[in-house]
Amino acid sequence: MTGPIFDTHAHYSARAFDADRYPLLDSLPGKGVVGVCEQATHSGDAPKVLELAHRYPWVVAAVGIHPESLLPAADCGEEGPAPTVSVYGGDWAAEMRALMPYYADPKVVAVGECGLDYHWPVPKDAQLAMFEAHIRLALELDKPIIVHDRNAHADVYALLKKYQPRLYRNQIRNQQKNIWHRLMLILLYF
Repeated sequence: MTGPIFDTHAHYSARAFDADRYPLLDSLPGKGVVGVCEQATHSGDAPKVLELAHRYPWVVAAVGIHPESLLPAADCGEEGPAPTVSVYGGDWAAEMRALMPYYADPKVVAVGECGLDYHWPVPKDAQLAMFEAHIRLALELDKPIIVHDRNAHADVYALLKKYQPRLYRNQIRNQQKNIWHRLMLILLYF
């Protein structure tokens, strides 16, 4: 057995786990996993994320809107657009307001997954505004923020730096995990 392991960024509520989600989660403590932070990426998966957090005492939740949730319907695969587009018509601020009651749940320990993803054809200005709104929300709620960064290192750095003295607890999820990203984090905190 290995461990203890705390998975700081999981998506067990995703469709990929529909066939074996509960047996898999039931098996994790026996494999050394002592905790999981399950990520909601929009209002559509937030209820499932909270269901998992309440089902397992060692699972906590983060709630936010992933930048990919802003993809227009034409650019989405067979799953179709996220509720950010299909329910809220791209009005991410309205969706953030709809998510607010979730933050009162003691199992919601962080804001996220949110951030910037310049890989997808999502307007940069919308992503920047939504990410900054998540940062402000995390500060207001005094919760850490789970940050997604893909092909957007400089802009992620700039926004985190803007709030740096107050935004001292965060986790960065980076698709590239390269030396530039590590250097950015070192510069941000020293």
